[in-house]
This record gives sequence, structure tokens and C-alpha cells, in this order.
Amino acid sequence: YFSFAHTIEDASQFHITNMNLAFKNLGEIITTAAQATNASFPFVTVPKFEVYGRHARLQSGIETFTFNPFITDETRAAWQAYSIQNQGWLKESRDIFLGGDEGNHQDYIDGPITPIIWQRQADGSPIPTPGPDTYAPVWQ
Repeated sequence: YFSFAHTIEDASQFHITNMNLAFKNLGEIITTAAQATNASFPFVTVPKFEVYGRHARLQSGIETFTFNPFITDETRAAWQAYSIQNQGWLKESRDIFLGGDEGNHQDYIDGPITPIIWQRQADGSPIPTPGPDTYAPVWQ
């Protein structure tokens, strides 16, 4: 029994260590991207994020990694403009994920980034999220 329990404990500890390393690595990559481009948060876009995210997913066993910058009411208008101007990463990410394949992939919805931070109404249509508040939109 104790041998089995220690095996489970060791496996769990190994998995937790891998998850922590994946989080730390992705955080360092995001910080490096900010420093390399002389950008300040939240206005950071990581080149080839799909590659780094995939490595983090494989290392940690976690299904999805996203970069969600904190947007305050003071940075909201600038963030909305920045996200539209810098949405080129989205096509780059899709191309990497799809391997340049133009086939039918059901798990991707093609389209641009919305120009506003939004929430859904009861009928499912988007409306601007009222402020002031802090938001964490999925960026990458």
C-alpha cells in the first residue's frame, strides 16, 4: 500500500512541477516579448505564441493556455485600438495551428477581433461591457 501511495505522490509531484515550469516559462516569454519591443503591459503581443503555448500545453498536460492582460477603465480605449491594430498574430497563430492547411477545421471560427470589450445579451448578441471595471480579455 505505502509503495503504491508513494508512487502516486511522486507522479503527482512530477506533474505539479511540470505545470509550474510551464507557467514560469510562458511568463518569461511574455516578459521577454515586452522587453524586446519596449512595450508596456497590457500592450504586449508575443510573436509565435501558438508555438510557445503548444510547448507549455505539452509540458504541463493542460488543455489551454491563454494570455489575458488586465485592462482597466483608464486603458480600455487604448487597448481596444491596440487589439485591432495588432491582430495580425491571430492569422499567424491559425496558420501555425493549421499547418498552412486551408482545409475544413471545425474548431476555429475565422474572423477579426471585435473592436470593443463586450458581453453577451440574453439573445447571444454582443454589447459593450459597461465600466468602470477591470477586464481580462483573451488576447493570445
